[in-house]
Amino acid sequence: MSATSKPTTASASLAPDHKRPVSESFLKNLIGAGESDRVEFKREWYDLQHKEGKALLVKDVLALANTIGQDTPGFLLVGVNDERRVVGVKGPPDPETVSSIIAAYVQPPPNIQCRHHMLGDSVVSALTISWSPARPHHALRDHPGVLARNVVYVRRDRTVGTLTLPEIEVMMREKDARLGPIIGGEPVQCGFVEKADSGRGVLIARVTNVTTDPIGGVDLMIDVRNARNPELFYRGRKLGNATLQAGESREVEFGLGEIQFYLARFDGLTGDRTWASIRNLGAHVGDRWLDVTLHVDYRDRDGFIRHLERRMTLDA
Repeated sequence: MSATSKPTTASASLAPDHKRPVSESFLKNLIGAGESDRVEFKREWYDLQHKEGKALLVKDVLALANTIGQDTPGFLLVGVNDERRVVGVKGPPDPETVSSIIAAYVQPPPNIQCRHHMLGDSVVSALTISWSPARPHHALRDHPGVLARNVVYVRRDRTVGTLTLPEIEVMMREKDARLGPIIGGEPVQCGFVEKADSGRGVLIARVTNVTTDPIGGVDLMIDVRNARNPELFYRGRKLGNATLQAGESREVEFGLGEIQFYLARFDGLTGDRTWASIRNLGAHVGDRWLDVTLHVDYRDRDGFIRHLERRMTLDA
């Protein structure tokens, strides 16, 4: 939600899978019960314009993500003070902004949902963190005095603490028992699985997480160039900052009808620009030969953005 848009009160109660928005009555009950190892209150939003504010948010999310159980989510409520009073927030960030920060700072990506709700005349932001079989979650970046990559944060009663080495070992054994050892090699596979032809002008591309951990920050784009004239170029984005769970695949369709080529031609007298599309390139041999490139970016276990490419050719 943008800072200028009006938040709406969620009407649904908390579903067993914790994926539906929390209800107003549920939020009031959470606030009335007070803080615990699974509930954290913040009076105001973190300063997400600066690295320290991002690090503070990430630390609190990590602590909840590493503490909650399979049947009990964690909640970070912003706009509530320590005395359980709703004070509200002004200009809360877009949920997409929060998700992007978490994806850039945390590995494996946690299951998190950010929503803004009206409680009376005040806005309260609710971050719901659900259990992940891939935990423990850890930070990908350091911030002096706030966030460190070499520790695992947890909630201990109403404060943030860290796991001891024996506790980390127990958690890792539990993870191995659930998921097995991590598969080696490239963690992401991608490519085209269906080629467009005269009968069906649609390409289908697939990207797959072949590890036992979630992979975040997945972007998928498709480039098209005309083989005869490489200046004719088109790019379409099909996935943006997606998270692939362990073993998950995503397939996207790309229709040749989406392509719009622009020629860099200008009329010297009028200054008008003209362009050509795939439908009016002409009928000469090779005019409709296309070089297609699939681009996949993702964030690896160390927080680095990796890039994969796959290519094919078409006679459109």
